[in-house]
Amino acid sequence: MPDQKIAHAFPGSQRRADLDLLEEQLVKQLAEVRVERDELVVAERVVQRISERGFGEYLSLAPPPEEAQVGSVTS
Repeated sequence: MPDQKIAHAFPGSQRRADLDLLEEQLVKQLAEVRVERDELVVAERVVQRISERGFGEYLSLAPPPEEAQVGSVTS
């Protein structure tokens, strides 16, 4: 296993490999954080619009519950 011999011969190379792995993990984690933050921004905008326009307007756009629909038959 030449890689292990090199790692033992140059202790910094193991540290470099560890740092490379950590960097890769952090890059993935940062991407996930950014996606979640973007989703949060969208949710905050929805809440802001609801508070500005009033919740009643949004309720009027929603379909009525099944039991309230005229002519529906429930078993």
